[in-house]
Amino acid sequence: MDRLAPIFTFIIEHWVPLSIGGLPVTYLILRDILGYIRKKRAIRAVESEIQVHNTTIDTYISILNENQKQLKTVFNDISKLHAKIKQSPPVNDRSSPPSSESSDLPRGSDSGSP
Repeated sequence: MDRLAPIFTFIIEHWVPLSIGGLPVTYLILRDILGYIRKKRAIRAVESEIQVHNTTIDTYISILNENQKQLKTVFNDISKLHAKIKQSPPVNDRSSPPSSESSDLPRGSDSGSP
């Protein structure tokens, strides 16, 4: 205690200059402490947003996988149908008229006109 007595007497005698000189230091310390607390809060907020986005992404990925499976089944069905069509015998094309009727009539004329 005897060693601290001169320090206490100095502080008591010079409290005004020490308090004026201590204000900037106190400001800097409080600024850093509050900045650290704000950064922690911001980090927590960002982490919670990331978790929400991750769950949303997981939902979309599961939907994407389901759609991919459905697309594969549709493509398999189409390829099976295409294979069946290739194996079936050709069908007469109805878009072209039979050759006996088309040779008698000129193009663009009706069959009932004189």
